[in-house]
Amino acid sequence: MIKIATAAYPLDILSSWAKYEGKVAAWVAGAAGNGAQLLVFPEYGAMELATLAGLDVAANLEASLFAVSDRLADADSVHLKLAAEYGVHIL
Repeated sequence: MIKIATAAYPLDILSSWAKYEGKVAAWVAGAAGNGAQLLVFPEYGAMELATLAGLDVAANLEASLFAVSDRLADADSVHLKLAAEYGVHIL
């Protein structure tokens, strides 16, 4: 049997990459601490990464999609690191 954690993940305005890393780390730590083995983040969760490029970019759909795309490899690295650290799978 596998325990799954799903998130009603709130989007925030991020002032730095460190804020994003800390937020995701806290969510992963909480889920893993409750025994979850598979952590499922919503597909819209990455959209807050656009705020790192500024609120004008985040308010423009096309620009925000490009801004998020530019950060996805870094976000994937954060998730990979946390998955290994906590021994969980992150989707």
